[in-house]
Amino acid sequence: MPPRIINRVFLRKKCNWSASFGGRLGDHDVDTTVHGPSPPTQGYTMRKKPIASYDAQDRLLRRPEVEAMTGLSRSSIYLQMSRGTFPRPIYVTAHAVRWPLSAVRSWVEERRARGPRV
Repeated sequence: MPPRIINRVFLRKKCNWSASFGGRLGDHDVDTTVHGPSPPTQGYTMRKKPIASYDAQDRLLRRPEVEAMTGLSRSSIYLQMSRGTFPRPIYVTAHAVRWPLSAVRSWVEERRARGPRV
């Protein structure tokens, strides 16, 4: 019986079936299919390459992240945007918007610099 080939890699080894079947069967050739090389286990370190290099200041935030950073609700964010007191988002698609981290941080710092409202 020829070995089965999957992904053009195969391994043929001898297996003693007699222990499994109470000694009634002898040695048989068994196909063990290997789907590719196994990853190295020693002497190598796995390293993830960045998809794109970007500055952490230029990261784009989703609305829930902006809400968490500012403490404002969705309606308050959009109300302040309409008044011109909150940074406008960037459209990344026709319907998805993101806020630059640097713009939101500068807005928060500006609010902190003003001090408490009396």
